[in-house]
Amino acid sequence: MSREYFKILKPKTRPIQIEPWFFRYLSAGQLKVLSAIIAHADYKTRQDNSFASNKTIAFYAGFGLINKDTKDYEYFQTLSEDEQKAYKNKKIKNAIQTVKNIKKQLADLGVIKRELIGTKSFSIVDLEWGKERYLKEFDEFFNDETTEVETTENDISKELEHLSKLADDGNISKENLAKQMQELADKLTATTTKEKEINIVVPADEIEKVAEHIMNSKKVQTKVKSGDIKNPIGYKKTIIKQIKNNTYNGIEKVYEEFLNTNNTSTKQEIDTTDLKNPIDIFIKIYQKTQRFDYAYLEASKGLSFQEKDELKKFRNEFEQEIIWKEIMSEKTKNTS
Repeated sequence: MSREYFKILKPKTRPIQIEPWFFRYLSAGQLKVLSAIIAHADYKTRQDNSFASNKTIAFYAGFGLINKDTKDYEYFQTLSEDEQKAYKNKKIKNAIQTVKNIKKQLADLGVIKRELIGTKSFSIVDLEWGKERYLKEFDEFFNDETTEVETTENDISKELEHLSKLADDGNISKENLAKQMQELADKLTATTTKEKEINIVVPADEIEKVAEHIMNSKKVQTKVKSGDIKNPIGYKKTIIKQIKNNTYNGIEKVYEEFLNTNNTSTKQEIDTTDLKNPIDIFIKIYQKTQRFDYAYLEASKGLSFQEKDELKKFRNEFEQEIIWKEIMSEKTKNTS
């Protein structure tokens, strides 16, 4: 019998293991066979280059067993010794055939490949199979940065409550209280800045709405109806991801259209024709709408890149000042 050589393609820094993407894309039987192949390689010091036999795989996978407390076991007990031996052999043959069938399935999927290296034929198990698809389809579970921001804000809120209690009980000096309040303000500013670095154009609470606005556009709807976009739900998720990463092409224009569509009445009520300074325009629009994003977009129209950059710096400083006032106002409420 010719020897079947064996290789495993895996990340260099990782041990041999069943990768998480296999649980998403393989059936229970396929997982058993793959686990058996890897377990055999692991048992053989991870260096042996022989592929486990179909009989060994069947044993590892638990195929062909006669388990207690089953009808199969009850039937087996009624057989004579010779009949039991024949029945066992039949079960083993069926188990081996099951392994052959599943190995073919894994080969058709591309998990197991055949490759000729020199004069030797290798069976190669690719543990990276399905990885890119898995990370792409389930990206939301690995890159959900909203939870991190919410946790940070929650921690800041708890710290603020703790400081308020210390102040009420007289267990902290004014100097130390002022210092720690400043540190809290810096943390909140850092959290807000981090969120802005991720969503430079679109605020986090409006990303879903903007993505829906894009999906409802005539251009996208035409593609959906023609079949050019076969998976609208996946397409929308991709748009959301691109907006979060600020990689969606032309997002500034799209967001401006979105704001104009959703703020028509507000826009008509704000008259800034008598104002020339972008900062004055920004402040007036903010005072009317209480929206930093909308005020910035309206005030930055027609400005050069340098002027926009200067206005953005003012907007950030202005927003931080508002946030600080809100913190102090909350502190006053808690101590009054």
